[in-house]
Amino acid sequence: MSTSFNKYWNPTGGDDGSGGWEDNEGSDGNARVNLGTTLSGERNEGTPNQYFASVGEWNYTICTGDVVITENPALIHHVIVTVATATDIIEIRDASSAGTGTVVDTIPAGTAVQTKYEFEGYKFNTGLVIDFAATATGTVRVAWRDQ
Repeated sequence: MSTSFNKYWNPTGGDDGSGGWEDNEGSDGNARVNLGTTLSGERNEGTPNQYFASVGEWNYTICTGDVVITENPALIHHVIVTVATATDIIEIRDASSAGTGTVVDTIPAGTAVQTKYEFEGYKFNTGLVIDFAATATGTVRVAWRDQ
């Protein structure tokens, strides 16, 4: 027996109630979702990259001083130190400008290269700002995307 993606398996369907293939639109008028319709390569409208939701797509910004990455709600995935920090802290803020908003995390002075801070989708409601304290040095790479 072969089936197409416009059918789904109903375990209580069929003539005798023991299961059977039914049209994708059931008797109640609702479309049915099955593995074939879900994973058939269709675009996932409304996601940043328009593909299946498990495919992550992130922007990155390299920061060597104060940077307003976005003034829109955003998600942050991670921050990686690419040049060791020295002399002062670097703050990651939910804000629209340096020195304002909420400090979400702090990278301490003396943090080594390749130190990774995982956020995996923290939502920043106001914006995303990397705020270097007065004498802070170093470089960080931020993976983020607008919400």
